[in-house]
Amino acid sequence: MHLCDFNIINLRCISHASVELHKNINLIVGKNGSGKTSFLEGIYLLATGKNFSAAKRLDLIRDGSCSLGLAGLFVSDSGLESKIKLEKSSSKTSYTFQGQSVKKTSEVAVKIPVLVGNSRAADLLTNSPKARRDLLDRTAFHVEPNFLVVWQELRKALAHRNNILKSGRSSSELDYWDKMVSERSHELDLCRKQIVDKLNDYLRSSSLSEDLGGVWFDYRRGWGDGLSLSEHLKSNRESEFRIGYTLYGAHRADLRMRVAGKSGAKRLSKGQLKVAAFELIIALHEYISENGSTDPILLIDDLSAELDSGKRRYLIDKILKLSGQKIMSSIQPDMVELFDERRYKVFHVEQGNIT
Repeated sequence: MHLCDFNIINLRCISHASVELHKNINLIVGKNGSGKTSFLEGIYLLATGKNFSAAKRLDLIRDGSCSLGLAGLFVSDSGLESKIKLEKSSSKTSYTFQGQSVKKTSEVAVKIPVLVGNSRAADLLTNSPKARRDLLDRTAFHVEPNFLVVWQELRKALAHRNNILKSGRSSSELDYWDKMVSERSHELDLCRKQIVDKLNDYLRSSSLSEDLGGVWFDYRRGWGDGLSLSEHLKSNRESEFRIGYTLYGAHRADLRMRVAGKSGAKRLSKGQLKVAAFELIIALHEYISENGSTDPILLIDDLSAELDSGKRRYLIDKILKLSGQKIMSSIQPDMVELFDERRYKVFHVEQGNIT
C-alpha cells in the first residue's frame, strides 16, 4: 500500500499543499515548526480518522479558517485505488471512502495499514498499557480478517456488563455478558499471543538485545492463570459492583518490556528507549508485511532526536530495508546521503509551504 497523491487545506500552518509521493522513500525536510509533523499527521488522520498527537479538533484547523480538508489516493500492492476524503470543522467531521460516507473510522483504518514512529515513540514503553494494547490490536486488524468484529463484540459486551455493574442490578443479569466477555477475550488473546511470539523472535536477533543481554516483551493477557476467565468474573462480582467496571478480560492486557530478565523500560536511557520502541514498530511492520494483504505505510517523524549517529544510522538502515512506503521527516537535508542508490523524493517545507 502507498499514498500516491495527497492534498491538504488549512491543516495547522499548512494553508494548501498538493504533492505526489514516491511509492518507496519520501523525505520531508524543514526547520522545527515549519510543518513537517503536520504533514505526517495529516496522512495519519486521513488514513485512520484519528490524529497521532493529543491535539483537539480545533487545534488541527489553521488559525483564521473554519475547517480543514484532506484528500488522498491510496494504491494497493495489486494496483487497486482507494480515494479518501476528510473534512473537519469545529462542529462536525465528514469522512468518505470511494465517495461513500463512512460511519466508523475503523471501516477505513482496517483497509489502510499505517505505523508511526516519532519523538513520543518511547512513551509506548513507559505509559499506560492502553497504548501498547492499541498497537497490538491495530496490527491484528490488518492480519486477521475477523479480529475487528471480535474486538467490537468484546467492547459491546463490556459496555453492557459495566452498565449492569454501575446500576447495581441483579448479578444474574451478568451471566450472559460474562460468557460473551470470556469467549471474545479468548479469541483476541490467541491472536495477540501469535503476534507477540513473532515479535520476540525478531527482537532476540536485534543488536539492542545483544547489547543489553536480552530484550523481549512479556505479554499479560488480562487475567491470571489459576482460574478461567469465567471463574475470575464470577468470583469478583462483589468487587466489581463496588467499583462499577470489569476487572478482568482482554481489555486489561498489557505488553511489558523485559531486559536481561528484569522489568526493562524504566532501566533504559531515553536513547535506548527510543531505539527499543522503533525496534518494536519495525518488527510489527515486518509482521504485517509477511502475514497481511499489503505492506504498511511507515511514517517517521524526527528520528534523529536523542540518538547518536551510530544508533541513527542503525535504525535508518533497518527502516530502508523494509518493504512498502516510508515517509520520513528531518531537519537534516543530508539524510539523503544514507539512502544510497534507492529511489526517493525529497520535499522541502518552509512556513507551511511544501515544494
